[in-house]
Amino acid sequence: MLFKKLKGGGEINTFCPKSIYYNKNFYKVSIFKKHILNLSKNKKLFRNTFINVDTSHSTTYELEKDNVFKDFFKKILEESKLYLLELGYNNEFIKKVFVESAWFNIGKKGDNLIKHIHPGSFLSGAFYVSCDDKDQIVFFGDDDMTLPPQNFNNLSSKYTSYECIPSSLLLFKSNINHCTSSQKSKEKITISFNLNYIKNNIQ
Repeated sequence: MLFKKLKGGGEINTFCPKSIYYNKNFYKVSIFKKHILNLSKNKKLFRNTFINVDTSHSTTYELEKDNVFKDFFKKILEESKLYLLELGYNNEFIKKVFVESAWFNIGKKGDNLIKHIHPGSFLSGAFYVSCDDKDQIVFFGDDDMTLPPQNFNNLSSKYTSYECIPSSLLLFKSNINHCTSSQKSKEKITISFNLNYIKNNIQ
């Protein structure tokens, strides 16, 4: 893919690009925050030194099966399919995509998530229910041992970040490393999820 033509006649090409879907105003609903906070009071949440937030991940609660979020996940699938079309997947494949799992995270000031991927899934996402734009999510390129330049640019950057804005949605391939830095806001509520696809049975 052509990136830039140089004066001497040469050109710089790029390959194997990574992409992030970002929608700052994806879905607005006031009930989500109240419902999640009520769930957090009635259910035992999970937290450890790696997952440094209160989360319903690794618990018996399955957010994707909660009727409160039924229309939300219908919209998630619709938007994911638009993204996948842009990535080059055909309609036959896209019809097989489904929401495999979902959970909520409640972060407090100083909380964070370490760099991680979502193994076993195909596409992942984060939707911000409650937060402010002081907080960010960071995505990383592949690690390597080459000598870094003095001035990073679009050809050499090792990471990119996005503001956490209420009602915003991010979609990304599940194998892209990402993290959150130390939380600045008092409270951040996030719905995270994984998408997968129905695999054909091998006879």
